[in-house]
Amino acid sequence: MCAVKGCVMDIGKEEDTMAFFQRCYENLQRTFFDSRQRPLLHGKRIDVDLKSKIGGCFEIFWHITGFSEEDLGSVPLPFKPCVNSLSTERCDGNCINKFKWKEMPSKERRYICLYRASFCGLIPEIVRKANENAPDVKYWEKTKGHKTRIYLRYQFETVDYLVVFEVKSEIRVFFVTAFPLFFERAKMQSDKDYFKYNENNKNQLSHYESQGLLLKLVR
Repeated sequence: MCAVKGCVMDIGKEEDTMAFFQRCYENLQRTFFDSRQRPLLHGKRIDVDLKSKIGGCFEIFWHITGFSEEDLGSVPLPFKPCVNSLSTERCDGNCINKFKWKEMPSKERRYICLYRASFCGLIPEIVRKANENAPDVKYWEKTKGHKTRIYLRYQFETVDYLVVFEVKSEIRVFFVTAFPLFFERAKMQSDKDYFKYNENNKNQLSHYESQGLLLKLVR
C-alpha cells in the first residue's frame, strides 16, 4: 500500500503520452479493477463495471481520465484548470482544444486528460482512508429519487479529489466515477452537500437523543 499522495503519478519528461495512460491503467487494474485487491467500503463490497473495453482499456478508465462535453461546457475554457505538475507541463490543452478523445459505446466523447489520469491511483487508497475515518477524507451521502450516492472527498495540500459510489444494497455499492475537483463551482457544490448531510445527521441525532430522554422520563 502506498501513501496516498505517493499514488499520484507524473508523466516522465520524455514519456509518450499514451504510454503514460497505459501505465496509469495498469496501476489501476492492479490495485482496483482486480477484485482480489479491491478494498471494501465500510464493509460493503465495491462493484466496478468491467464489461466493455475501448482501445484495450476498460471503458470506466476512459470515463475517469477524460472530460465529457457537459464537463467542459459549450464555451471553451480560457485557461487550463489544472495546477503545477509534470503532467500539467506536458499538457496539450485538450480540455480547451478538444482534439483527442475516446468514443464510448453511447457515442459520448471523453476528452482524455493527463492530469485526471495522474490521480486515478488514489481511488483505492481514499477508500481505505475513509474506512479509517481519516480527517482528510470527507464522507457524505446524497439521495435523488430512488438512488443514493456516497461521496468521498480527499483534500491534502494541492490535491482535491472526489470518488463517487451508488448504494445498491446494505452489502454492496457500485463505483460510479472519480475525478479531481478544480472548478470552483464543483468545490462549492461539494462543500454545500457535505455540510447539508452533516447538519441533517446532527438533527437526527438530536431527535433520537430527545426521544431517548423522553422514554426515560416516561419510565
